[in-house]
Amino acid sequence: MISGSCACGEIRFSISEKPKFLADCHCSRCRKVGGTPFAMVESSSFELLSGRDKIKEFAPVEPFKYSRMFCGVCGTSLGELTSKE
Repeated sequence: MISGSCACGEIRFSISEKPKFLADCHCSRCRKVGGTPFAMVESSSFELLSGRDKIKEFAPVEPFKYSRMFCGVCGTSLGELTSKE
């Protein structure tokens, strides 16, 4: 099992299986924050342990279509977090 958190520790999660892949995103939005490393995991292996109330959403503006999630306390990027708590 892999466990992790945002920088301040308010949002905690675990992943029960190895990520499908790891990469760095360099799309135009991620370049604005210096590139974004991410891991793609099966939703069935992801568990949000705490901090759902700290997760904030940055809604997309055309032409983008995906929301960005982040910790509202420390600003750590959470990617596209849609798992249930």
